[in-house]
Amino acid sequence: MQWTVEHTREVQGYRQSRIPTLEASLQVEGRDYDGRISVLIPPNSRFLGFAAWHLDRDVAAFRSYLSEVVRVCANIVERFDAGDPIDGSYVSMIVYQELLSGLAAGDFEGSMRLASLMGGRSKVEKAEDNKVTLAFGYALKFAVLGEPESEAHKWIDEFAVQCSETRNRSFLGYPHILLAILNNDLNAAQAGFVELLAGHRKQSKGSGFFRGTEDEALSIWGIGLANLCRWRGLDLDLDDPLIPKELLVPVERGIVASLGVPGKEFRGVPGTGVPGTGTGVPGTQY
Repeated sequence: MQWTVEHTREVQGYRQSRIPTLEASLQVEGRDYDGRISVLIPPNSRFLGFAAWHLDRDVAAFRSYLSEVVRVCANIVERFDAGDPIDGSYVSMIVYQELLSGLAAGDFEGSMRLASLMGGRSKVEKAEDNKVTLAFGYALKFAVLGEPESEAHKWIDEFAVQCSETRNRSFLGYPHILLAILNNDLNAAQAGFVELLAGHRKQSKGSGFFRGTEDEALSIWGIGLANLCRWRGLDLDLDDPLIPKELLVPVERGIVASLGVPGKEFRGVPGTGVPGTGTGVPGTQY
């Protein structure tokens, strides 16, 4: 699919027309008792964020819409935990996709919130998640939280194993980048993005995973991982039509990418309430 200006504006208009109706429904008491209205907000907001960049190069709107994605998703998970009759498919590890939207927005507070809520629901995971989703979800969760190191390595290794299978090889760049973040290895991260972009373009053709979606024109997942790298202090040299430099956050010099590096100060995460520790770092579908 070619995301021409005309086609993008057509879909944008439809998505924009949906938002007021959904928001009005959310105001009716009891209408969203099971979350079925709330879950329609993220895909619409995600596309509108894409359109804001694709049509108008509006960075602020891109980030605002994608921040809404991670906020709504976290609210749904919290409602599930509070006992609302939310379907398990809404809170499975597939929400790694919404987490990547939050990272693409540069909303690290919202991303930390969602990451902290992900996982630990064995019945849901058994019913809803395949091995790739489970590994991707947990690997990203612990990469965002920065702890514990043992769990981060365990799940990144498992994610790499799953991506080594023939049908998943286009996604090998993802575990390689996550491992580079853990190891504070800029060169490995740069090489990982070469893999990620090549795989993304392959998955945007034929029957590929991204075919027919807005991700053909903009890698929101790639932007999310690039922002995670930069937030963790890796000064990536990256500018591609799929991952434009304008959508990347500044490099955060106060965050230590590597887990438990002796003698390096972890100064906390600005805006998240995550405190510093002195040295080291503490222990598909829409």
